Amino acid sequence: MPDELRVTPPRARILAAARDLFHRRGLRGVGVDAIAEAAGTNKMTLYRHFESKDELIVAYLRGVAAEADAINRGTHRDRGGDAGIQRRCDTEHDANPSASRPRGNPRSAAQAPG
Repeated sequence: MPDELRVTPPRARILAAARDLFHRRGLRGVGVDAIAEAAGTNKMTLYRHFESKDELIVAYLRGVAAEADAINRGTHRDRGGDAGIQRRCDTEHDANPSASRPRGNPRSAAQAPG
């Protein structure tokens, strides 16, 4: 077993392997045998950390969601937070006030009796 696998805890290895395989093959396109093998462990260890493949999928999706939230928070902060977003909206409105006026529903105009 490579040194990096011995240092990384089994749960983290399993999640990393699952992430890679789920990304490449889809959630239902990969079995627990392949995940355990890619993680450098066995099914018994996988099931010690996750009661089922569905539980592993939930943990994987939570990790992806947490990463997306962190990216969004960073982007939000980089753009000046709520105040920065409001300033940009105000600036856009001041530059083009007609762009923010409601225009109605084009379908209702087309469907109006005539």
